[in-house]
Amino acid sequence: MNQGLTPDQLVETVTLPPHLKEHPYLQELYGTVEWGVRGIFSGYLGWFNGDTASLSTVTIKHRAEKLIKLKAQALRKLGFNSISPNGRNFYLTQALELEGKTAMEKEVVTDASVALEEFYIGHAHLVGA
Repeated sequence: MNQGLTPDQLVETVTLPPHLKEHPYLQELYGTVEWGVRGIFSGYLGWFNGDTASLSTVTIKHRAEKLIKLKAQALRKLGFNSISPNGRNFYLTQALELEGKTAMEKEVVTDASVALEEFYIGHAHLVGA
């Protein structure tokens, strides 16, 4: 820490000496050396990791919205560049789904026997029943 290492860098360099690492009562069953290093760092220096991007972070919701927008743009680009009509359809449809621009039926019949029964009941007069 005094050398200006970040928690990730410290985790890569800190190891237990063999006599402690191999001791049966010091196995990493509850915690790990990595967790201990990160805890010590946080205890001495606080949560700030030296990266100014972590000082004022955006909300998870904002980050998710940006990622969805980027993925939709990428899918749209793949769709426009796809020579396959099926591929183009999948890419562009998924882009629209991510943007909430598709209308899906709210009620879908999943039991084929119910659908067939309703069909036959509705058309019984055609077969003389």
